[in-house]
Amino acid sequence: MSPLPLLISHGMKAKLFRVGQYKIDLSRSQIICSTETLSAEPKVLQVLRLLAENQGEVVTHSEIMAEIWQGVEVAPNALQRAIAHLRKALGDDAKQQKVIATHPRIGYQLVAEVDWHPDKTDDTDKAPQKRQAKKPSKVLYLLPLLLVLVLITYLMQYKQESVRYTKITQLTQSDQDEANPTYSLDGNYIVFSRRTNACENHLWAKEATSGKELRLTTMPGQYGRHSFTPDGRELVFASSNNCQAIQPQQPVQDCWHIATLDFAAALSAPQAPLLRHQCRGEKLETPKALSNNQYAFLQFEHGRYQLMHFDERNGQVSPLYQSERDFIYYFDYDAKHQRFALISRNEKQQNVLEIVSLQGESLMRNIIKQPQHMSHYQFFEANFAPQGNYLVTSSHSGPQKLSLDGELEAIVVPENRISSVDIHPNANKILAIRGQFDHDIAQVLLDEPQSEQVTGGFNRQYQPYPSFARTTSSERLAQYQPHGDIIAFISDQTGSDQIWLWQNGQASQLTFTANNRNIGHYVWSPGGKQLAYIQNDQLTLISTKGETQTLPTELPLLNVLDWYHDEQLLVIANTDTIRRLFQYDLASGKLTSLDASQVKKAWISGDQLIYGDKQARVWLRHLKDLNQPKELLEQLHGKSLLVRQGVVYSVNPENHNLIAFDLSSRQASILGHLKDRAWWLSDIRGRQLLVEQSIAVRKDIVELE
Repeated sequence: MSPLPLLISHGMKAKLFRVGQYKIDLSRSQIICSTETLSAEPKVLQVLRLLAENQGEVVTHSEIMAEIWQGVEVAPNALQRAIAHLRKALGDDAKQQKVIATHPRIGYQLVAEVDWHPDKTDDTDKAPQKRQAKKPSKVLYLLPLLLVLVLITYLMQYKQESVRYTKITQLTQSDQDEANPTYSLDGNYIVFSRRTNACENHLWAKEATSGKELRLTTMPGQYGRHSFTPDGRELVFASSNNCQAIQPQQPVQDCWHIATLDFAAALSAPQAPLLRHQCRGEKLETPKALSNNQYAFLQFEHGRYQLMHFDERNGQVSPLYQSERDFIYYFDYDAKHQRFALISRNEKQQNVLEIVSLQGESLMRNIIKQPQHMSHYQFFEANFAPQGNYLVTSSHSGPQKLSLDGELEAIVVPENRISSVDIHPNANKILAIRGQFDHDIAQVLLDEPQSEQVTGGFNRQYQPYPSFARTTSSERLAQYQPHGDIIAFISDQTGSDQIWLWQNGQASQLTFTANNRNIGHYVWSPGGKQLAYIQNDQLTLISTKGETQTLPTELPLLNVLDWYHDEQLLVIANTDTIRRLFQYDLASGKLTSLDASQVKKAWISGDQLIYGDKQARVWLRHLKDLNQPKELLEQLHGKSLLVRQGVVYSVNPENHNLIAFDLSSRQASILGHLKDRAWWLSDIRGRQLLVEQSIAVRKDIVELE
C-alpha cells in the first residue's frame, strides 16, 4: 500500500469547505447548495473530506478503508455505497464522473475544485453588517422548522435502534443444511427442517433452555415451510413424495398434500405426518391452519395463484380470494386478527401487499415502497410478527420490517449473511439462518476416473476434484475467454457477487460495484474483449481492464444468457410476472421477444434457439419460423446444460453421464462421466471441462438479540 499523499493542512482542520457549487458542513453532516440542504452520514462526508484533502490525486480503496473505517466491521460494499451517495448528492453520475472519478480496481479521485475558505465567496456571508441589523436572521424564521427536523431525526434514530440486534448466538452446528427456523407459540422451542439429501428433509425441534435436539418425523420426506396451528398443538406444512423426479421428458406429477404433525407427541417420539388434504394434481403451497380443522393455501390454476379454503369437516375445497389484476406469489395468516397478508406483483411489476379478511374481503392494498437501490425483481416472502402489527421479510439487503401500509425498514444485524427471520413471541429476539454455500470451480479432463459416492451428512465437506481459486465462499459459472487464456467466474468472497478473472495461476477481482441482487449469469463477447452482466437491473458491459458501460433497455432486465453475435444478445425480462426471452440489439437498444417463457438458460446456434425451462426440459426452435412447434430434445436434461459450436452438452443428474447432442446430425453420444456433487457444467474447450462442485453448505440457525 502506498502512503497517502501529503494532506493539505487546512483540510485537516476545516469543518467547512466547498466542492464545486456545494458547501460541505462536517459539523452538521450537511451538503448545502443554493436550493436545498441535504443530510448525509458522517462516514460518507469523511470519505469526501479525505478525497478533498487529496484533490486531483487517486486515493486507493485500502487507504480510504484504513482512514475512515479502521477497526470498524462494515459491509463489504460500504465504500461503494458511500461513493454512490456522494455522487447523487453532488449532482454527479457514474457515467460522466465530473466530480468523482473511478479508477477501476485502484480507488477514487476528486476532480472537482475544492475551496477551503467557502465563507469568503459566500454571498450571504458578505452581506453588510448594517443590513443584518435591520433584518432578522433567516435562522430565526427557520428555528421552528429546525426543531421539528431535529425531533424527526431523533425519532428516526430511536426507531432504528428498536430493530437493531448486536448479539448473535449459534444454535445449531450440524453436518446437514438447516432451514425455515420458527419459534413455538410459547417460545420454549425452535422448530426447523434439516436436509438429509438433495430434496428430502426431517423436521426437528430444539428446547430453548436445555438445548436438547429432538427429531420430530419418523421418515425423511419433502416437507415444505411449516407453521403452527393457532393453538400451537400441531405443525402444518406441504408434503410431497416427488423427490426422485429426474427425467423431464417423463415427469412425475408435482403432487403436494396438506400435512400436520402432533407437536407434543412428536417431542416424545418421532411421528409420521398426517395427510389432511390429498393431492389432486394442482400445485399446492404454504398451507396455513385456521380454526376448526380449516386450512388456507395457495393453488396454481389458469396461469396464476389463488388463495384456497379447505374445510376438513366436509372435505370441501373452494376459492377464498383471487385477483384479476395482481399475480399472487406468497401469503401468511394472522391468527390474532383473523386476516391474511397476500404478496403479489401487479401489471407494472410492482410488489403489492394486500390485507384480506377471513371471508375473502380486501381490507387494504398498498404498493410495497422499495428503496431505489433495491432490485426491480425483488420478491418478498413476508410473515406476520406475533402481534400481527407488521410483517418480517428478507431481501438481498438483509432482513426487514414491512409495515401494513407497505413501508420497509431495515432490521440491523451484525452480519450480512442473515436470512429467514422469525420474531420471538415475547422477547426481543429473532431466529435466522446464517451461512452460505461453499461452491468451487474445477478444470477436469474428460478421462477423469469414475464417480465416487458421497456418504455422511449433506453438509459434509467433500472436494471431488482439485479446485482452482479455492475459498470457503461460493465460486461458480466459470467460462473460458474466447480466443484467450483467461477464465472468468463469479465469487461472493467479498460479501457480494463480483466477477473475477483467473490468469497465470492468479485470481483478480474485475468488478467492484455494489449490485442490488446476485449476479445470476454473465457472458463473454464473441471476441473475448468484454463481458456482459446485469447490474442493478441494467445491462452492463465491462472490459477485461475494468472499463464499464451501462446500456439503456426498455424493460428492467433479470439476466443475460448469450452473446451470440457482435451486436446481439439473449436477455431475460419479466412481463406480466412471466419470465420471457428477448433478443437485445446493441446498436439500437431494441428488445425483440422470442415468444419463449419460463426460460432458465438459452443459446442461439446458427438459426436455432436452444433453451432449458424451469422444469429442466430442453427445447429447440427455428428462428426463421417461430410459428413452428417447438421440439423437445428428450435425450437431454436442462439442469446442467451448455451449447458450444453446434453441439448441446448435458449431464444426466441420475448417473452423471456427460452427453453430447450434435444439432446437425441429431445424434447423441456419451463423452464421459462426472463425479458426484461435481456435475454442474460451466464450459467446455476441447477435452477440458469447467465444472462447478459443491464442497459444503454452511448454513446454521442463529438467535439474535
